[in-house]
Amino acid sequence: MADGASEIFVSLDEAIELTGWSQRTMYRRMGEGEVAVRRVSNSGRFKVQIAVSSLPHAAQALYWSKHLAPPAEPSSDPLNLAEIPEPLRVEARRRRAILEQVEQILSGPRGLREEALAAFCRERDLAPRTIYRWRSDYHARGLGALLPKWGKRRGQFFALSTPIRQFVQETYCSPQQPSPTTVHRLVVQLCARLNEPAPSQATVNRYLLTLPRPAVVLAREGKKAFRAKCEPKCHRDWNAMAPNQMWCGDHREFDLFVRTHDAPDAKIFRPWVTFWYDLASRTWTGRHAALVPNSDTIAMALRHGILRFGAPQELYVDNGKDYRCHYLNGATQASRNVQLSPDLRDTLAPGVLSPLGVVVRHAIAYQPWSKPIEPAFNHVFTEWEKSLPGYCGRNAQVRPEKLKSEIARGALLTLEEFLTRLDARIDEYHRQEHSELGCAPLAAWSGATLVKPNPRTLDLLLMRQKSVKVYAQGIKFQGRYYWHDELALHVGHSVEIRFGAELGRVVVFAEGTFLCEALNDPALTMGATRDDLAALHRRKKVALNRAKEQLADRRVLMNPDQELARIAAEARERKVVALPAPEPTAPAGAALVKKVLPALDHAAQRLAESATPRGGQALEQTQTTTPGAPSAAQTPLAESPQRTPRRDRRAAGDMASSAAPDRTDDRYDLLTELLAEG
Repeated sequence: MADGASEIFVSLDEAIELTGWSQRTMYRRMGEGEVAVRRVSNSGRFKVQIAVSSLPHAAQALYWSKHLAPPAEPSSDPLNLAEIPEPLRVEARRRRAILEQVEQILSGPRGLREEALAAFCRERDLAPRTIYRWRSDYHARGLGALLPKWGKRRGQFFALSTPIRQFVQETYCSPQQPSPTTVHRLVVQLCARLNEPAPSQATVNRYLLTLPRPAVVLAREGKKAFRAKCEPKCHRDWNAMAPNQMWCGDHREFDLFVRTHDAPDAKIFRPWVTFWYDLASRTWTGRHAALVPNSDTIAMALRHGILRFGAPQELYVDNGKDYRCHYLNGATQASRNVQLSPDLRDTLAPGVLSPLGVVVRHAIAYQPWSKPIEPAFNHVFTEWEKSLPGYCGRNAQVRPEKLKSEIARGALLTLEEFLTRLDARIDEYHRQEHSELGCAPLAAWSGATLVKPNPRTLDLLLMRQKSVKVYAQGIKFQGRYYWHDELALHVGHSVEIRFGAELGRVVVFAEGTFLCEALNDPALTMGATRDDLAALHRRKKVALNRAKEQLADRRVLMNPDQELARIAAEARERKVVALPAPEPTAPAGAALVKKVLPALDHAAQRLAESATPRGGQALEQTQTTTPGAPSAAQTPLAESPQRTPRRDRRAAGDMASSAAPDRTDDRYDLLTELLAEG
């Protein structure tokens, strides 16, 4: 310490201001001898002064920066109270009112001033020296001197020295993501080496809370977490849109278990539901439930929505494989990360929805906050599903204990019961006032124009398409031959077929015109679907690998048709029974405009006119299926034409000759003769 004659001392209040310590902390450190003090006499009273050299280095630097710097010139600008926060102005006025009362007391008789002032201070819990300081400052600098010094230490942390604060910040903000306990342990080790008192765990925790969260997230979790949690997001005003301008779609796996049916051997699973959500009216337009979501469930939910609310102008979806598939998008992009030019997209094959004029837009990949349907899921379904039996939570940590007993006593809902309650919940939401709309979602459709296609035309439109060649045996598709007498004149040519989930029938178009409905009798009789065919292929692969060891598995390879029929029968027994949906009705106040698709409308009419008792129902995946019968989702046609029994090639030639126009051209006669010879 410097010599006492040259040592610089400051008052107790100034030392507290330099260090930022509280008065209690200053007295404690004075008692422990950490700071040097001296007592000086002033008019018979002793005052405590603190040696500047015994203060922390930061306090010393602050002291010398104040006393070595040239004095600031007094500002000529008057105090602008409008720039002062309101709480500070209120406090300054309160202090001036107190000083006005003090002036009246001090103007009283000399012998009673001290006692009156002491009683006045006791009533207001103030010290007389505080009153005198306010009075002196007010006389010197006016009302501005009475403004409190609140907030001077805001944003500062004086419990830790600057080096310790830097060490704590650098250690905590690292990719290793150490816990506050680990940081405190390292601080204790550092303080032991520096011969400094170690802070407590609570002090370190309080300092960590003062660090800006965006900086902590970026340093500890990386850029991806920073973008998701802290980066500013753009807010889109969906109220500026019109109903049916844009639908947003996504799948959701509900947090509860359901059963396929009431039988003891029923399958227990968590249902997936594909939703479409109108962004302008906040309406759930379409939904479809399934064991596993795919492009078919997307199309079925879309069909459900179009038949009630009409066709949308745009679809806004994510980048999942089922939403990026060729079925919905066509050949309009090379990959997720490679976008094609508009001119090139126009020349490629369109998606299944292009005849309706529906544009498919994809959200930015790996940014779930860009899809507004995600918060809508949480708002409408998260709390509701907790009230249903079978609720299981998002993970095992929040899984309720009652779930095991509900499964054991068979208290789970069937899929049909779950969908009934789901539709009731959606209907309840549609009739409640929406805070952003100012009305119920269904009321937002008043005055809207709905563009709807014919339901049977929509069934044909949503079928998958493929260009195939017609052989003498018929159309070869998925390893089977499909035949209709109208195909006799198209042998050797390519036609376009449309097909649904059922294997037994395909709809044939030639040069954009409906031609016929070709059938495959074995597949039609067994009622197999494309899913059953995929299961057969899997079993054949397994059987091929095990055939050398298990000879019994060879029957799968030797008689695949018999195995496919058995698979179809098993699938019907455990088939998920979908909810019978009521006939879709348009919202009140909306105008209806029919969408005309000439080629498909003509095909739907021809199929309806040539209906057969064996024909399938429309593509209404929401219809109930009974065990042993093909579901509505498997028969995506309105009706089927009468299937003529398979004839020999001569009979087929006769049919071709009778169907051909009357000609005398020798080349046409030769063609007829060749067809007759088979």
